[in-house]
Amino acid sequence: MHTLPLFTLLATAAASTKTLYATHYNGTVYTLSLDLEDKNPDNALSIASEKDTCGEMPSWLTLERSSGVLYCSDEGGNATVPGSLTALSTASEGTVEEIAKVEDIGAGVHSAFYGGESGVEYLAVAHYGASALTTFPLPLSPNTAPLQTLTYNLTDRPAPKPEQDASHPHQILPDPSGKFLISPDLGMDLIHVYTVNASTGWLAEGEAVDFPAGSGPRHGFFTSDGEGGETRLYTVSELSGELTIFNVSYSADRHPTFHKIQSIIPYPNGALPSGATPAGIQIREGDIYISLRSDQSYPDIESDAIATLFINDDGTAAFHSLTPSYGKVPRTLIVNDAGDLVAIGNQASASVVVVRRLETGELGEVVGRVLVGETGEVGEAEGLSSVVWG
Repeated sequence: MHTLPLFTLLATAAASTKTLYATHYNGTVYTLSLDLEDKNPDNALSIASEKDTCGEMPSWLTLERSSGVLYCSDEGGNATVPGSLTALSTASEGTVEEIAKVEDIGAGVHSAFYGGESGVEYLAVAHYGASALTTFPLPLSPNTAPLQTLTYNLTDRPAPKPEQDASHPHQILPDPSGKFLISPDLGMDLIHVYTVNASTGWLAEGEAVDFPAGSGPRHGFFTSDGEGGETRLYTVSELSGELTIFNVSYSADRHPTFHKIQSIIPYPNGALPSGATPAGIQIREGDIYISLRSDQSYPDIESDAIATLFINDDGTAAFHSLTPSYGKVPRTLIVNDAGDLVAIGNQASASVVVVRRLETGELGEVVGRVLVGETGEVGEAEGLSSVVWG
């Protein structure tokens, strides 16, 4: 009888068990465990631990993989009532521990690393309800103060829709070179562009990318063929429902210029159902995945949809198919590092669902699902707010 060495058994177990982290608007950060050996999806994904942290309304997690530190943004507060930014250690298996919590302006909804030789020496936070961006030097300590605060208003740029009552930065995203950050602003119908000073972390605002009035750009995703190759930006607009694609070129002084090449509605027949809005976007190896909130494409299972599109050789996109999100209001989705699994965070259903990503680029069977906290009302800041792979 042959037995496997202990380290081989441990490695096999580790390969079949995955960790995810999720936030809920109830003030809790959850650690989830996915056992790929368990073929029952309702058992394969489970809550390993939960911790009340990250302010009144935890909204977004960004993981620094080399250090294992999670940075959690708090959507509580507004421009005058402060929120918080929290650093959490993931060193203890199956749990998170609070390292530091600092005051930030309110309504933080997204964050991203930038700067320094490693590209993770600073963190930028987008504040939807406070019309601002803040930046912080890392690592975070209890005494860390914001490095920079950038605020915006609509006095010279009125927008046409009720949701555009103010500037609403919804995301912050580094370009592939790491020398620029962009921030889609749903309220101002534009994308802010910032030059990064990598050594100081200071951001200098450049020429914005304009969108048609009433578009409401929400999130974006860059693709790049590497040094000297094509760089493109794919964006989803919450209010117009469009996927808009730009070729990105760089001048001699390396400033980016954005050339729109396509705008399409990522839905059959090119029209979204009334009330449906795109939310998250992920791209992997020429495949685009867009979560669609409140499209109710699968009423029999009370599910909204994920749209899959394929990227053509010229960078444009072609709609391919819809698959269920297996819940209501899929606010977030994220592909794992291996590219074979996609985690979907359904806000109103308060569920995390993991599906397979097939070699064809299509989304396949459910391998795990779990309820995380209380369900929320559609259209309210309630329920599950984000999910990220560990």
